[in-house]
Amino acid sequence: MDVNELNYAVQRFIYEVSKKDHSFYPAETLYSLVVCLQACCQTRSHEYKFFDDPKFAAICNTLDNRMKELSAQGIVTKKKKNSQFPLLFRGRQNVA
Repeated sequence: MDVNELNYAVQRFIYEVSKKDHSFYPAETLYSLVVCLQACCQTRSHEYKFFDDPKFAAICNTLDNRMKELSAQGIVTKKKKNSQFPLLFRGRQNVA
């Protein structure tokens, strides 16, 4: 696959990827998926740098636009409270 085909394929992926229930991934998750695609390419001996190489500016622009659209639609990552955090400090004394 040459650079132009990869650019096209990743841009289409960014706009078409969805969960099994056909809802869209939050912006942060979408970003992570593109990072994973880049890592997968690197494990196959392709030194593609989607976020640094000007040849992939179209991918960056598409990802940026899509992330803004998803955020505007209210599709965001729901942060879970870490219920174990308070347990880590239970019983500790302040040491001065």
